[in-house]
Amino acid sequence: MVRGIADIAALLMSVERIQHYIETTPQEADAVLPDHRPKDSWPQDGKITFEDVQMRYFPWLQPALKGVSFSINPREKVGVVGRTGSGKSTLIMALFRMYELDEGRIVVDGEDITNFGLADVRGRMAIIPQEPVRDLYTMRLGIFIG
Repeated sequence: MVRGIADIAALLMSVERIQHYIETTPQEADAVLPDHRPKDSWPQDGKITFEDVQMRYFPWLQPALKGVSFSINPREKVGVVGRTGSGKSTLIMALFRMYELDEGRIVVDGEDITNFGLADVRGRMAIIPQEPVRDLYTMRLGIFIG
């Protein structure tokens, strides 16, 4: 009987912990914004522009990206290199809106990606790693848009 009561108490603690995570974990943006869908042809060319982008993983942490600005023209090949923790993977996470920006904006073919739902943004771009079994810090990435 004591063991049964202890098991029930442990289960109740698990439910409380899950409830805490549900209430405190930030939710992602809407998958689709019915009033603002991209054109069927978006993105067509694949021009990517980061404009003074600042992003942090959690509100209490320092920005992982701070004041990042660059443009990648259509069909241009770009390599991103740097030491571990320099923000290479964070650029991809920002592009796919895995985390929302604190400041700045990311524009793909003239459209700010925050104007669209996550399904519209993520469903029209893909990341192809050179070696999919390795982690993001050691792989070369190809981004395909369109």
